[in-house]
Amino acid sequence: MADIVCPSCGKIVKGQHGLSLHTRRWCPNLNTSLTSLLHEHQEHVKTTLEERQRRLQLEKEQLEEREQRERK
Repeated sequence: MADIVCPSCGKIVKGQHGLSLHTRRWCPNLNTSLTSLLHEHQEHVKTTLEERQRRLQLEKEQLEEREQRERK
């Protein structure tokens, strides 16, 4: 198992699992730039999904309206 340095505080931990445990529980710098980048990414993904769902709903409504006009 390789030693990995915590990007937040510089502590050396054993392996990826050790780094994961350290950053979740014991790292003194929990709110680092990496954490804020992760939160920004999660917000971006959430916003993108919401926009996509709205666009799909709008397209569906427009298609239904077109079909109704064609029937008349």
